[in-house]
Amino acid sequence: HRLLLACVVLAIKMMEDRHFDNLHFSKVGGLGLVELNLLEMDLLKRLNFDLRMGLEELQDAESFLLCEVTSCNVNLGARERAVLRSYGLVGEDEFQRKRPVSPSMERETASKVGADEAFSDSARVFVH
Repeated sequence: HRLLLACVVLAIKMMEDRHFDNLHFSKVGGLGLVELNLLEMDLLKRLNFDLRMGLEELQDAESFLLCEVTSCNVNLGARERAVLRSYGLVGEDEFQRKRPVSPSMERETASKVGADEAFSDSARVFVH
């Protein structure tokens, strides 16, 4: 949850002109202020202080999230199913898992295991 909190803090600071301070976020997240500040700075360094996302990265994230939603055993309402149907991810009678793949996702597929291990290693810093 610490990694998630640090990501949320950075995302909010990046997207919003007015936001709560880190003391508020540390109380909500159950962390000390100093720990949250250190996590935020560590995350910024790992991202090379570049919080921007390109169009291709956003499309990859959208594809991944839509695919994950369709693989869940969740009873969705008519509105949610209509949205998923508009993307061609949900059939009339049941979920039809179709994995939308962008060109960059195809390139990354071969090295996915290595990337997952790298992410796990960096995430361990926040967990331990």
